[in-house]
Amino acid sequence: MEDAATPIVIELAKLFFRLVLAVSPNFDRAFLRCQSDQNMTETKGSYIEGPKIEIIDAMGKSDYFHPMGKLVPELFAAFGKDKGVLLLTVDKTFEYNFDFEWHDLTRWRITKLGGGTGVPDGIDTSDV
Repeated sequence: MEDAATPIVIELAKLFFRLVLAVSPNFDRAFLRCQSDQNMTETKGSYIEGPKIEIIDAMGKSDYFHPMGKLVPELFAAFGKDKGVLLLTVDKTFEYNFDFEWHDLTRWRITKLGGGTGVPDGIDTSDV
Protein backbone atom coordinates (compact mmCIF):
# COMPACT_ATOMS: atom_id res chain seq x y z
CA MET A 1 0.00 0.00 0.00
CA GLU A 2 1.24 3.45 -0.80
CA ASP A 3 2.45 5.45 2.21
CA ALA A 4 0.00 8.28 1.46
CA ALA A 5 -2.90 5.82 1.56
CA THR A 6 -2.21 4.45 5.05
CA PRO A 7 -3.67 7.30 7.14
CA ILE A 8 -6.70 7.50 4.83
CA VAL A 9 -7.34 3.76 5.18
CA ILE A 10 -7.12 3.99 8.95
CA GLU A 11 -9.44 7.01 9.10
CA LEU A 12 -11.99 5.36 6.80
CA ALA A 13 -11.98 2.19 8.90
CA LYS A 14 -12.39 4.20 12.14
CA LEU A 15 -15.30 6.20 10.73
CA PHE A 16 -17.05 3.07 9.51
CA PHE A 17 -16.58 1.24 12.81
CA ARG A 18 -18.11 4.24 14.62
CA LEU A 19 -21.05 4.25 12.22
CA VAL A 20 -21.72 0.54 12.56
CA LEU A 21 -21.48 0.64 16.35
CA ALA A 22 -23.92 3.58 16.38
CA VAL A 23 -26.55 1.70 14.35
CA SER A 24 -25.93 -1.85 15.57
CA PRO A 25 -23.71 -2.33 18.63
CA ASN A 26 -24.14 -6.12 18.37
CA PHE A 27 -23.31 -6.46 14.67
CA ASP A 28 -21.51 -9.56 13.40
CA ARG A 29 -20.12 -8.20 10.12
CA ALA A 30 -20.59 -4.99 8.17
CA PHE A 31 -19.79 -3.77 4.67
CA LEU A 32 -19.02 -0.38 3.20
CA ARG A 33 -19.00 -0.11 -0.59
CA CYS A 34 -17.65 3.08 -2.12
CA GLN A 35 -17.67 3.78 -5.83
CA SER A 36 -15.96 6.85 -7.14
CA ASP A 37 -15.15 8.30 -10.52
CA GLN A 38 -14.28 11.79 -11.66
CA ASN A 39 -17.89 12.98 -11.33
CA MET A 40 -19.25 11.48 -8.11
CA THR A 41 -18.75 9.22 -5.13
CA GLU A 42 -21.41 6.80 -3.92
CA THR A 43 -21.22 5.12 -0.52
CA LYS A 44 -23.50 2.38 0.76
CA GLY A 45 -23.34 0.22 3.82
CA SER A 46 -25.00 -2.80 5.33
CA TYR A 47 -24.56 -5.02 8.34
CA ILE A 48 -25.39 -8.48 9.58
CA GLU A 49 -26.67 -8.95 13.11
CA GLY A 50 -27.73 -12.49 13.88
CA PRO A 51 -30.19 -13.59 11.21
CA LYS A 52 -30.96 -10.10 9.91
CA ILE A 53 -29.22 -8.07 7.23
CA GLU A 54 -29.91 -4.35 7.14
CA ILE A 55 -28.98 -1.54 4.77
CA ILE A 56 -27.63 1.49 6.65
CA ASP A 57 -29.62 4.66 6.01
CA ALA A 58 -27.08 6.93 4.29
CA MET A 59 -29.34 10.00 4.48
CA GLY A 60 -30.08 9.46 8.15
CA LYS A 61 -26.40 8.93 8.91
CA SER A 62 -24.96 11.58 6.59
CA ASP A 63 -22.73 12.81 9.42
CA TYR A 64 -20.78 9.56 8.87
CA PHE A 65 -21.32 8.95 5.16
CA HIS A 66 -20.35 12.45 4.01
CA PRO A 67 -16.82 12.42 5.52
CA MET A 68 -16.26 8.83 4.34
CA GLY A 69 -17.32 9.79 0.83
CA LYS A 70 -14.85 12.67 0.82
CA LEU A 71 -11.98 10.34 1.78
CA VAL A 72 -12.55 7.90 -1.08
CA PRO A 73 -11.27 10.06 -3.97
CA GLU A 74 -8.25 10.96 -1.82
CA LEU A 75 -7.58 7.26 -1.21
CA PHE A 76 -7.90 6.39 -4.88
CA ALA A 77 -5.59 9.28 -5.79
CA ALA A 78 -3.01 7.90 -3.34
CA PHE A 79 -3.01 4.77 -5.53
CA GLY A 80 -2.76 6.85 -8.70
CA LYS A 81 -6.37 6.05 -9.68
CA ASP A 82 -9.22 8.39 -10.56
CA LYS A 83 -11.99 5.80 -10.41
CA GLY A 84 -12.73 2.52 -8.71
CA VAL A 85 -14.70 0.63 -6.11
CA LEU A 86 -13.64 -0.29 -2.62
CA LEU A 87 -15.23 -2.74 -0.26
CA LEU A 88 -14.46 -2.41 3.43
CA THR A 89 -15.48 -5.40 5.52
CA VAL A 90 -15.42 -5.17 9.31
CA ASP A 91 -16.37 -7.67 11.97
CA LYS A 92 -17.27 -7.73 15.63
CA THR A 93 -13.68 -8.54 16.62
CA PHE A 94 -12.63 -5.19 15.09
CA GLU A 95 -10.78 -6.82 12.23
CA TYR A 96 -11.15 -5.14 8.87
CA ASN A 97 -10.26 -5.73 5.25
CA PHE A 98 -10.16 -3.50 2.19
CA ASP A 99 -10.68 -4.85 -1.33
CA PHE A 100 -10.28 -2.69 -4.42
CA GLU A 101 -11.57 -2.98 -7.98
CA TRP A 102 -10.30 -0.56 -10.61
CA HIS A 103 -12.15 -1.78 -13.72
CA ASP A 104 -15.59 -3.22 -12.92
CA LEU A 105 -17.44 -0.36 -11.22
CA THR A 106 -20.49 -2.59 -10.68
CA ARG A 107 -18.65 -5.02 -8.41
CA TRP A 108 -19.92 -5.72 -4.89
CA ARG A 109 -23.22 -3.84 -5.24
CA ILE A 110 -25.25 -3.60 -2.03
CA THR A 111 -29.01 -3.74 -2.50
CA LYS A 112 -32.15 -5.49 -1.38
CA LEU A 113 -33.90 -4.72 -4.67
CA GLY A 114 -34.32 -7.34 -7.37
CA GLY A 115 -33.57 -10.24 -5.07
CA GLY A 116 -30.50 -8.70 -3.42
CA THR A 117 -29.84 -9.68 0.19
CA GLY A 118 -28.14 -6.52 1.42
CA VAL A 119 -24.77 -8.30 1.41
CA PRO A 120 -22.41 -7.14 -1.33
CA ASP A 121 -22.78 -9.20 -4.51
CA GLY A 122 -20.38 -12.12 -4.56
CA ILE A 123 -19.51 -12.08 -0.86
CA ASP A 124 -19.85 -15.34 1.08
CA THR A 125 -21.36 -14.96 4.54
CA SER A 126 -21.75 -18.63 5.40
CA ASP A 127 -19.24 -18.27 8.24
CA VAL A 128 -21.25 -15.55 10.04
